[in-house]
Amino acid sequence: MVAGLHIERIRKGTTRWTLGFLALGLVATACSESGTGSTTTAVALPPTTVAADVAPDRSPGCGTDAMTAKAGQTELRIPSPSGERRSYLTVPPAHTGSKPLPLVVDLHGYSEGAQVHLEFTKMAELGNKEGFVTLTPQGSGKVPYWNSFGSATPDDVAFLTSLVAQVGESHCIDRRRTFVAGMSNGAFMASLMACVGTQTFAAAAMVAGLQFPKDCEEGSSIPIIAFHGTDDTFVQYEGGFGEGVKSLGVDPAAASTANENLSIPDAAAAWAKRNGCAQETTSKKVAADVEQLRWRDCVAATELNVIEGGGHSWPGSEFSGNITSVVGKTTKSIDATKEIWKFFKNHPDAPRRSGH
Repeated sequence: MVAGLHIERIRKGTTRWTLGFLALGLVATACSESGTGSTTTAVALPPTTVAADVAPDRSPGCGTDAMTAKAGQTELRIPSPSGERRSYLTVPPAHTGSKPLPLVVDLHGYSEGAQVHLEFTKMAELGNKEGFVTLTPQGSGKVPYWNSFGSATPDDVAFLTSLVAQVGESHCIDRRRTFVAGMSNGAFMASLMACVGTQTFAAAAMVAGLQFPKDCEEGSSIPIIAFHGTDDTFVQYEGGFGEGVKSLGVDPAAASTANENLSIPDAAAAWAKRNGCAQETTSKKVAADVEQLRWRDCVAATELNVIEGGGHSWPGSEFSGNITSVVGKTTKSIDATKEIWKFFKNHPDAPRRSGH
């Protein structure tokens, strides 16, 4: 996506989700407005499992004739009950067709769209350097969104599960190193996939939108890493929606009361409980404005990075930093994209949980 890209504002009443989970990717003419530092250390796997020792689970695309795909980015257009869906598949130079590579599915925020998200997180660019395949799919609707809200249609859980399977048919993917990340409404969807899709994804990352979906208490453990700003005015750190949603023509009180909204710390604690952690956390200042909370004695690692004064933003993102008037402060103290990948590398799907 190039400078000057217009990101469509959500109009009041555009969809029936306006008074549901809004929030809430980018909602402005982004580029018309105008790091480095301490980094987190990934939580160790359980003592019996070392990331490097987890053998890959080769997808059907490994070593087949279909494996002629060259490095680069391809736009996929896939029919679905909700209409044709677009996704961007970025294949790194490391892809040979015989060695299985990790796959990161990166989900955009409400109204943001996949093309903008590519620029927002730069996950695909990192994948080219680090040797993982990146899949950046588009939500449904004229104002693209992910159905993480409990409606029967569109079935985005089925869509994403099928999409990952299709990529595994055409490319050599390590199904024990297939991960999901998301921003805002994309983080809501990543939370839902972590809840119900543990046979598809090995770990999940949520930025500015960690949720603990209803009826998610039972299920397989899955490593979780989250990032959230204390001054997020869209998805509030203390729970519910904030004044930022007024830019969407929505009453934040009505939006919040329409849903069950845990605070971000409570949502993280709920994931820690599901992941078999003790109640105690360790706290570490990894930067002047970033506190890293890790739960102790977990079956699956659970980590929350709290950005003091941070807005509805992606830490370390230059794109996010250029729209401060819309999303609030973007810290440069850490790079969420790099931290997410470090976490993913250290948390493959251990054989105890792999049912592929």
